[in-house]
Amino acid sequence: MNPVLVFDWNGTLLDDAHALLQTTNAILDRFVRATIHMDTFRKHRDVLLSLLYRSLGMSRDEVAEVDRDGSAASHETYEPLADKADLREGPHRLLELARREAALSIIVSNHIVAPLGLS
Repeated sequence: MNPVLVFDWNGTLLDDAHALLQTTNAILDRFVRATIHMDTFRKHRDVLLSLLYRSLGMSRDEVAEVDRDGSAASHETYEPLADKADLREGPHRLLELARREAALSIIVSNHIVAPLGLS
């Protein structure tokens, strides 16, 4: 029986921290909030972006507004940046080994499928 490998996409396989930081800063700027640096982003980062925004001082109404627009504003900023992001160093080797060994690889993400190029 061949092994099954399960990977997370954002931040695990894809090194998209700078894309997420710039996207967060674009949203903060939209609400006239101070932008942040990577160390602050890492300190407050949460899987639920609404928790990240709240921890950076945005009000519930502001977070709801970001959610209401279907995250369109964040995708407009994030997608071109993430498209230029590289995979982390290790996954290249691991995914190639999995391919050679005929292991089933599953990538999970809370991201929309189309930009992942995996559909």
